[in-house]
Amino acid sequence: MMQQDSSPKAAPQTWMFGLLLLLIPFGLFALAPIWLTNPQGDWDVWMYYGYFHHLFQFSDHYIWPGNAYIGTRLAYFLPGHFLYLISGDNYYKLTFNIGVCYTAIILSFYYVVRTYMPLRVAVSVSLLLATDFYFLRSIGWDYVDKGVLTYEMLTLACLTAARNESRRSLMTVAAGFFATCMIFVHLASAIVFPLLFIYSGFVVQNARSLRDWGKHLLRVVICGTIGALIAQALFGTLMVVLHGGDFFFIMKQIGVVQANVSGWNAQLAALVARGYWITVPLAALVGAAVGLAAKRFRGTTSRFETFWLWAVVGLYGVMFTGEVTGKLWLLSRDGMHSTILAPFSMIAFGILLFRSQFRGMVAMTLVVFGSAFLVRVWIGDGAGLSRYVSLSMPTLGILMGLLLAASFAISKVRATIAAMVLIGLLSAFNPGHFADDRAVRAVHARIVEVSNGKLPSLFYDRADPQLYFIWSVLASFTDRALVTSRETYPTLRDGLTKGDIAVIAGSNGPSEDEARATLLKYARAVRTVATFENGGVRFHVFEVEEAQ
Repeated sequence: MMQQDSSPKAAPQTWMFGLLLLLIPFGLFALAPIWLTNPQGDWDVWMYYGYFHHLFQFSDHYIWPGNAYIGTRLAYFLPGHFLYLISGDNYYKLTFNIGVCYTAIILSFYYVVRTYMPLRVAVSVSLLLATDFYFLRSIGWDYVDKGVLTYEMLTLACLTAARNESRRSLMTVAAGFFATCMIFVHLASAIVFPLLFIYSGFVVQNARSLRDWGKHLLRVVICGTIGALIAQALFGTLMVVLHGGDFFFIMKQIGVVQANVSGWNAQLAALVARGYWITVPLAALVGAAVGLAAKRFRGTTSRFETFWLWAVVGLYGVMFTGEVTGKLWLLSRDGMHSTILAPFSMIAFGILLFRSQFRGMVAMTLVVFGSAFLVRVWIGDGAGLSRYVSLSMPTLGILMGLLLAASFAISKVRATIAAMVLIGLLSAFNPGHFADDRAVRAVHARIVEVSNGKLPSLFYDRADPQLYFIWSVLASFTDRALVTSRETYPTLRDGLTKGDIAVIAGSNGPSEDEARATLLKYARAVRTVATFENGGVRFHVFEVEEAQ
C-alpha cells in the first residue's frame, strides 16, 4: 500500500515539483515545436481555429444547417478567442493551449494524485501524463478534447477538495459548474459523468452508515445541480446574445448525436490495424484487470488504488465492448475522444507501475517517457520507431498492460525499473502524426489581410492534388466557406452579393482570367484583390462590385 508523505520537507517540494510540471511543455516545445500544431486536412480542428479567430464575426448565425451544434461550444471558444486577441496567432497556443488549458489540467491532476499518493509517486504519475503523446497532441491542436480535459480535471479537483467538510458545498457547486461546462464543450464527455458522481461519494471520509452516504449524495445532487444551473444560465444567455441561438443550446448537440452516432463507429478491423490512439487505454485496462485479479496474492491496496483500478476496468470495459459491438464510437476517432481518458489511464499506470519507490524515480520517469515522446516526434513527425519495425496496436497495448501488472504484482524496485524502461521503449513504437501548419496559417492571415477582415467564400476542386492543404484553409473560415467541385464549380448556397469576398484556389489553375470568368457567371462585376501562391496552391481573391 502506498503511504502518504508527512515530512516537513514535503510542502516546499510539492511546489517545486509543480513548477517542474508547468515547465515540461515549454521544454518539449523548444526541442520539438511541431507538436503544437494543427494537422492538415482535419476539418474539425481547423474549424475551431476559425472560431478562435473570428468568433464574433460568426455571431449572426450557427454553422450550416445539420451541424448547428458546432457553434454551441462557447465554454471553449470564448477563452480561446480572448487569448487569441491578446496574444495573436503566433503566440495564442502558448498562452491558451499551454498557459490556460495545460496548466489547469496538470495542476488539477497533480492536486488529485498528491492528495492520495506519496509525493514522489504523485510527481512521477503527473510526468506520465505531461509526456503522453496523445495528451500533448490534444494540448497542441485546436480540437475540443483539450477543453473537455480542462473542465474534466477541474471537476475532479473540486470533488477532491470537497473532502474538507467546511468547503464541501462550495466545491461541489463548482464541480457541478465545471462538469456541465465539460458536457457543453462535447456531449460525448457525458460518458465519464457517472464516474465523477461515484468519485464524489468516494472522497467522503466520515460517512459511517448508509444514511450518512445518502445525506452526502443528496447534497452532491443539490449542490451539483446549482452549479449546473449557473452554467446553463451563463452560457445559455451568451448563446442568445452572441449567436441569436437557443437558450437550451445543448439540444443541438443531442440532436446531431442521435442522428449520426452509427455513422461514426469505425470498423473493428480498421481500429485494430490503425487505432494506435487507444494503445494506452487498452494497456490501462489490461493492467488494471490483471492487477485486480492478482490482488489477493500481493496484499492490501488503499481505497484510492482500489477505486481507480475498478473505475478503469468498468469504464474502459464498457467503452471497448461498445466499440466491438458497434454501439459506441468514442474510441473510433483518431484520438479526438479517447484522449479524455488520459488522466484516468495515467492514474492506473501510476498505481500499477510505481508500487515500489526508489531514489531518482522522478528523474528516471522524465528521462524515459520524455525521451519516448521526443523519439516519436523526431523520427517521422510522430512515427517514431514504427518507421523501422511495426507492432500492432493490440500487441503494444497488451504488452504494456502485462508489464504494468507484473510491476504491480512483484512490487520490487528492479521490476519497477525494468517495466518503466520496457514500457517507454514500447511507447516509442506507438505511432502518431504531426504536421507543420505554418503555410495554412499564412494563407489564412493573407486572405484576412487583403480582404480587410471580411470572411470569404472559397471554391476548390475536390480532385485537387493539394486537397488537404486547401481543405484546411477552407475550414479555417468555417461557415462562410463553400464546398464545391469542378463539375458544379462554383455551386453557391446563397449567391454572391455586393462586397462579398470570393477566393478560388487550386494547384492546377485556374488562371486569374479563368477565375474571373467563372465568378462573372454569378455577379455582374468583380475586381481582383490579390493573387498569390503558397503550399503549391494558387489563390485568387476577388471582391464583388455588383451583384446580378
